[in-house]
Amino acid sequence: MEEVVLKRCWLARYWSLCVHHGILAEIATARHEHWSSFAPLPVEVVLAAGQKAKDENSLVNNNAEERENVLHDLNELSAEGNVESMLLLEKGLRELSSMKVEDAVAIAMAQYRRSSSAKSGLTGVRGFVHLLNNMLKQ
Repeated sequence: MEEVVLKRCWLARYWSLCVHHGILAEIATARHEHWSSFAPLPVEVVLAAGQKAKDENSLVNNNAEERENVLHDLNELSAEGNVESMLLLEKGLRELSSMKVEDAVAIAMAQYRRSSSAKSGLTGVRGFVHLLNNMLKQ
C-alpha cells in the first residue's frame, strides 16, 4: 500500500508542477485535481515515507507499535487497494511518461533557475541553495 500512496503522490506533484509552470495547461489542472484527491499532501507524504525509512534503518526506532501506526496512516491514505485502482495508477504513470511530463518539468525548472540566478546575480552553489530554498517555499 505504501508504494501505491507514493505513486499517487508522484502523480499529484508532477501535475502540480505542470500547472505551476504552464506545461500542458489544457489538461494539467484536471489531472492535478484528480491525483490530488487521492494524495492531498504529496510532499508531506513523501517526506514522511523518507523519514520512516530512515527511522527503520536506525537503532533508535525499534518500536513495533509506532511502525504499526505509520502503516495504518498509509493504509488510510491509500483508500482502496483493489486491482482496478492500481491499474488506473499504472495508466497514470504511463501517461506521465509518454507525454514526457517529467522532462518538461525539469526543463522548465532549469530555465526558471537560470533566469532567477541571472536576475539575482547569484551563481554557483550559493545561488543554487538560494533558489532551491525559494522553490521549496512554494
